[in-house]
Amino acid sequence: MRDKYQCVSCGKKQVQLQAHHIVHQSQGGKDTIKNLITLCQQCFTLKFRETLA
Repeated sequence: MRDKYQCVSCGKKQVQLQAHHIVHQSQGGKDTIKNLITLCQQCFTLKFRETLA
């Protein structure tokens, strides 16, 4: 896997990871490798909250 099976934000390993769109689909982002990063649940939640603010 491109991100070495770790969260690209905090570096946590051996946790469940989620795909996060860099450019959200609602803003025209696509489901491509270049537009996705892997995040742990905690970082995913923080990034999601940032986009709502």
